[in-house]
Amino acid sequence: MIHARPDYQRIQDPEGKIGADEPVFLIRATDSTMPKALRAYAVFAEQAGASGLLVDSVYRHAVLVEDWQAANPMKVKVPDLPKGPTS
Repeated sequence: MIHARPDYQRIQDPEGKIGADEPVFLIRATDSTMPKALRAYAVFAEQAGASGLLVDSVYRHAVLVEDWQAANPMKVKVPDLPKGPTS
């Protein structure tokens, strides 16, 4: 599994469902843009023919993130990179 951010390399797939050479992208609820990103993904997934169940689950997850962000405003921030030589 190849993460977009080197500091996320420690996040692994213990069941081995994601190939070692497969790029993945993780967005955390601390990212202020996550709800919009999820909704955009839902639109693109629906246009691509994804099931309504998947699309609905993504929209529900966006609401879950918004609720979490509202309850944790001090943890929500603009997307960033880790501090250090790779940033």
